[in-house]
Amino acid sequence: MTDTAQLPASRDNATGEVYVPPRRFAADGSLRECEMIEVPAVGTLASWTCHKDEFYGLIDLPGNVRIQVLLGPGPHEVGVGYRGVNSPDEKVRFVRD
Repeated sequence: MTDTAQLPASRDNATGEVYVPPRRFAADGSLRECEMIEVPAVGTLASWTCHKDEFYGLIDLPGNVRIQVLLGPGPHEVGVGYRGVNSPDEKVRFVRD
């Protein structure tokens, strides 16, 4: 695994709202185009679960953004910092800081 990953995102410059994954237009229906950006894959684990030997979680990123992610091997702890790393299978997996 390598350094902290960057996630593709977009920002509504009128409101400052950030969307991960990115969207072309603002969510308010105005057809206002968003700016394409990248955000660091760093946040706090809000919840997690395991299904068929794969761990999944909800990570709260800075800027009031919550995303669903793949987690690395456990154990996992809610409220702890996690960061996304590029794994050999070319997926971003979040691991405990």
